[in-house]
Amino acid sequence: MIFKCKLNFNHQQFIFLLYLLIYFIYIYTMASFTEEDPEIYQEEEQEIEIVPSGGEDWETAQTEKDKATEAKANGNYEQAITHYTNAMTSGPVSAMVLANRADCLLKSKRPKAALADCNEALKINPDSAKAIRCRGTVERHLGMWEQSNKDLSAAQAIDFNPDAEEFRQFVASKMKVIDAERAQQRLEDEKVRLAEEEKMREKVKKQREEIAQRRKEEEEEEEREAEERVS
Repeated sequence: MIFKCKLNFNHQQFIFLLYLLIYFIYIYTMASFTEEDPEIYQEEEQEIEIVPSGGEDWETAQTEKDKATEAKANGNYEQAITHYTNAMTSGPVSAMVLANRADCLLKSKRPKAALADCNEALKINPDSAKAIRCRGTVERHLGMWEQSNKDLSAAQAIDFNPDAEEFRQFVASKMKVIDAERAQQRLEDEKVRLAEEEKMREKVKKQREEIAQRRKEEEEEEEREAEERVS
């Protein structure tokens, strides 16, 4: 048996229900973003990794990079960090190797050390999409949403990576919520400011009225005294 339900809404009721639905969607979205974020790393203070001065043993450096790549693929991030460091000790220090080490540092939940490596990489090559993207990822895990959104967008502009686009969109959506919260806070602050100004105006107005009333009373008193002297 098929049941048919006919809903009779006028235009105003429909608009009200539509706004109500949008409101609840907004509240749900805000709640999902304001809950504690498990992806924000609470890192104990650890020293950043040194950046070697580099060398000229290209063969050893390549061997170390190969070992680092293998260790990283196997999830042995600490081992990979050591091999990347050895590679930069033996051979030249490049933005790519620093960005790769930063990625391993982040996966080891050492975001501050990873951020330092990303910044060093960008000193060597300011247009390194890998280093910028890695820094944007690090910033997301540090809760630095505005910087993360900027870096991830910049990396996509330099070298678009479809696999990274979903992550960039997630950070961008978080920034929209943050911007909405900031806008709401500005409105609240403006309301408070206007209320304070109105309160001050009322206070000044009252003071002026009281002064005017006292002057009037004094003038009336003086007139009475003058009439009494005449009489």
